Amino acid sequence: MKTYKLYALIFALIFSCAGVKDGNTAKDPAAQEIMREDMIGTPSGLCARTLQVTLSGETLCHVESEVTSEGRNEGFRMVYEKKPITGARFTIEQLTGGKLVMTAETDAEGIASFTELAPGTYLVTQVSSDREHMVDRESREIELLPGDENTPPVTLEIENSATSADIYIDAQDEARETDEIKRFGIYAGEDIRNEAGILLIPAGYLVKNLETDRQGTAQLSLPLLPGNYYILAEGKEERHDFSVLPGEGGNIVMTLTDPVGWMEHITLVYRRLARFLSS
Repeated sequence: MKTYKLYALIFALIFSCAGVKDGNTAKDPAAQEIMREDMIGTPSGLCARTLQVTLSGETLCHVESEVTSEGRNEGFRMVYEKKPITGARFTIEQLTGGKLVMTAETDAEGIASFTELAPGTYLVTQVSSDREHMVDRESREIELLPGDENTPPVTLEIENSATSADIYIDAQDEARETDEIKRFGIYAGEDIRNEAGILLIPAGYLVKNLETDRQGTAQLSLPLLPGNYYILAEGKEERHDFSVLPGEGGNIVMTLTDPVGWMEHITLVYRRLARFLSS
């Protein structure tokens, strides 16, 4: 009988301690919340984040013929206006591990939205644009901090350049001693149309005149819509074709070496003799 009472007393003490522990926890909600934060690593009440990418660029509105006061045709002047870019695609991936999360496309306002993102650090990369702009392939690192339902979206603004051609011309004669300025014309190799299909420059029309320096070289970056073009030296018949690609532009390097005829040889001999006598 004494043994039974001893066991009963031990069980009573155990249940009494358990009840006190539960009562203390119920009376201290702050302590309960701290324990929860320690378990999950973030405060309670957090919501997924939203990232909005806004894309714009200089967009060709119209072209105007350029004619000098002397009546010389200088080609076309292209008039641009900054506008939202529609239909461009972006990807977003986690910074650690490079895991692809999702892809989004810009709407009519040029906005691509990534929703339901957990807080963390991401890389945002543009993978396409419309045909009139060049893709900006630089990846941008974006950190999404914890927030709640009242936290506004994180915004990222990106601007694309209009498609263009980087042109370099090296047009010297064989002797490389003349200081003559040489002239070239850049022409449309086909009908050039904008994104909406509107004809802006007919095939065969002069787009831009170009002059070399006295060393026979010329270099410029010229905004051009995607399409086929060609360069023609003044007084020459041989044309040099090139293309401007959608989203990529063009890179044109021309090396032209004119042969030196007998008249040019006489001129060169005279110049060399004059320099020798004057030295």
